[in-house]
This record gives sequence, structure tokens and C-alpha cells, in this order.
Amino acid sequence: MPKAQIFVAREIITTDPNRARAEAVAVVGDRIAAMRSRSELEALAAPQRYLINETLAAKVLFAGFVGKHVHPVLSAQEAASEQ
Repeated sequence: MPKAQIFVAREIITTDPNRARAEAVAVVGDRIAAMRSRSELEALAAPQRYLINETLAAKVLFAGFVGKHVHPVLSAQEAASEQ
């Protein structure tokens, strides 16, 4: 099982209308597992080993994605790497 990481941020703006804000996000492997307060995530992760990552502690994070139709340079780079 991949080790969990809890990324702490100044604020996380989510797309969940029931929980519009959070202060930490738990990531297991390459998947977001949960977004809540740091203390809630530490309690959820407690039975396993996890790492607290504070590199984003001064940042505001928000949900989003990179659409290839908006970023043609990324599309070109991906196409070049697939050849």
C-alpha cells in the first residue's frame, strides 16, 4: 500500500458545496483520498504511516484541471513524446 501524504495549505477551495473550504488534502499514491482539516486527516490516517508535507503551507489551492484545448503547448509536448 502506498504511503499517505497530508499536504497542508493556507486554504483549499473545493468544488464540494457541502465542504467549500479545507486546510489539508490527503493523497495516497497518485489519488486524492480526502480534504478536511489537518487534525481530521491525521486522525483518519493514524492507523497507517503517513507524511505531513508543508511545502504548500503558505499557498491557496483550488480544484481544477489542465484542458488540452486551453493549453496547446501541452498538447504539442504530449504528442511529441508519444512518437
